[in-house]
Amino acid sequence: MDLAKYRERIANCQNCISAGIYHTIGLKTDGTVVAVGNNENGQCDTGSWRDIVAIAAGTLHTIGLKADGTVVAVGNNENDAGQCNTGSWRDIVAVAAGTVHTVGLKADGTVVAVENNKAGQCNTGSWRDIVAIAAGTLHTVGLKTDSMVVTVGNNEAGQCNTGSWRSIVAIAAGTGHTVGLKSDGTVVVVGNNKDGQCNTDTWRDIVAVAAGSAHTIGLKADGTVVAVGSNVAGQCNTGSWHDIAAIAAGFAHTVGLKVDGTVVAVGNNEAGLYNTGSWGDIGPVPEEKRRTMEEEGKCRLEQSDKWVSQGLCKYCGGKLGGLFTKKCKSCGKVN
Repeated sequence: MDLAKYRERIANCQNCISAGIYHTIGLKTDGTVVAVGNNENGQCDTGSWRDIVAIAAGTLHTIGLKADGTVVAVGNNENDAGQCNTGSWRDIVAVAAGTVHTVGLKADGTVVAVENNKAGQCNTGSWRDIVAIAAGTLHTVGLKTDSMVVTVGNNEAGQCNTGSWRSIVAIAAGTGHTVGLKSDGTVVVVGNNKDGQCNTDTWRDIVAVAAGSAHTIGLKADGTVVAVGSNVAGQCNTGSWHDIAAIAAGFAHTVGLKVDGTVVAVGNNEAGLYNTGSWGDIGPVPEEKRRTMEEEGKCRLEQSDKWVSQGLCKYCGGKLGGLFTKKCKSCGKVN
């Protein structure tokens, strides 16, 4: 079985669903984003987003990567965390969201991160040659071009002990554990194993992985899904799933994207966090549309940067209110 071919086939699908602690988000093929669940912090306020090509859900915030390489964010940004302060990011090709931090992979293989950094989970400044990123509760994981894995942040449960890993092709990060998918379709896990979330030794033919708070999910090449770890809310009851193209794991729920663009879910449904039954057309933005969005977005970005350099509103080019306010006189938006 050519697992590399299967991984390539579903690679873009993994960026199309994501699960937070009490919300679930989906990327539609038209570049818009849908969200359900708890919205007390505005983490589901993605209705105005356009030209999105990848998404990530943190505990109480949501991240969207635009085709032009910029990043938008909604949700909790309090307690000096600043996990939504991604407005200045440029040339981003992938995003990840932890509990209260946000990570971005740049086109040059370096990594940027924002948050209060209390466990050092944002200390990615020295990273180079990164091709994929993942964010756990208080740790950050990076996959390098040589198939090795680097980590920073909290290591109380050994979740950063990935130094011996080799031949890794995909990564995932949970609350206190880290998951690595090997090129041969097997899975390695380090960190907290109190609920058996690291017991993946028997898994074979895996093409994608996801990590929840205390459970681990694996997508097999035949479109079925395996799960280990805490099942207190039924988040591991994926045995009947089939035709799955992507997976995501939240605090106590698991989400699967089917090949027909619909979404299935199991586990805790408090606050309707996986009321995804009406969703359709979830999946990667078609390449031609993505290229168009990228070109148009970069043109708008160049114009916006020009306006900012002239002291004008970055949204419409109008004059700002004055020395002590950044509110635009024309469009009313705060810059």
